[in-house]
Amino acid sequence: MLLNIALGFVLPWIFGAFLYRNHPLTVLTVAPFASVVSFLINAVGFGLEWWNLAPYTPIETLSALPLNIGLYPVLGCWCIVLIRRFGQSLSVILVFSLGTTLLEGVAVLIGHAGYGNGWNFAWTFISYLVAYVAVYKFYMLIRHVLMEIGSK
Repeated sequence: MLLNIALGFVLPWIFGAFLYRNHPLTVLTVAPFASVVSFLINAVGFGLEWWNLAPYTPIETLSALPLNIGLYPVLGCWCIVLIRRFGQSLSVILVFSLGTTLLEGVAVLIGHAGYGNGWNFAWTFISYLVAYVAVYKFYMLIRHVLMEIGSK
């Protein structure tokens, strides 16, 4: 579990703190939503036994907790910041989806994560794509409010 905490929570929030210094409203609004999306997707995935993550605990989703409140919200925020900077929403979302899939692929290859019930890397890519699109759509819904707050 220490590996999950270090790599899934502490390290991402080091980069998240930098992001917060420069884009506090984005972090304060997007990170909670990205976390909820992560909790939802992981609850379904663990519940249907599509994947698992070490350490294996009686409460399966517990091992993903650092990722749900660390890595995934921070990546969601970075995705939005880069979309705002470069204006290429589809390209940025595809790169983030592929990058996160590859990162998870490393975890699967070293045995830290595993797939079951027909789950594979293609479905993993699709699940990340859905998650990043949901975060982007949420951002698009609230961006006018962020712009008003930011201008005050």
